[in-house]
Amino acid sequence: MRSSLFIAALLLSSAAEALVVGGAVTGGGALSAGGRFEALLPPFDASRPANTVGANTFESPGLYAFDEDQNIRVDREIAVDVGRSPMPGTIVASHYVFFDPQWGMSQRGHVRFDAPIIGVDPDRVFPFEPPQARV
Repeated sequence: MRSSLFIAALLLSSAAEALVVGGAVTGGGALSAGGRFEALLPPFDASRPANTVGANTFESPGLYAFDEDQNIRVDREIAVDVGRSPMPGTIVASHYVFFDPQWGMSQRGHVRFDAPIIGVDPDRVFPFEPPQARV
């Protein structure tokens, strides 16, 4: 049976229209397997089926990110695992970052944004849920 690792994170940036501006795969088995960073622009056809993330839809050693939603007014505090939780009334942008290899492997890498990251939620689940939906 084929197994796949899927890692995703919600990154909340302090600018209302923050963007993914770059990144790289820098180590792990993914680098040896030819993994590279790719900023996706929805709609995208890099997955099977198109425009989907998770459940073995990429099966690649690559590191991917896309600008998920912009100008989100947070209506209640959002719990994050890294950084600080944005308070109600804060305007944020969310980004989706993931690694979905065909076979289990490790990856080290980074993603650059054009605004500071204020919080990271590595427990987001697919399908996409608006940040205010997390209690």
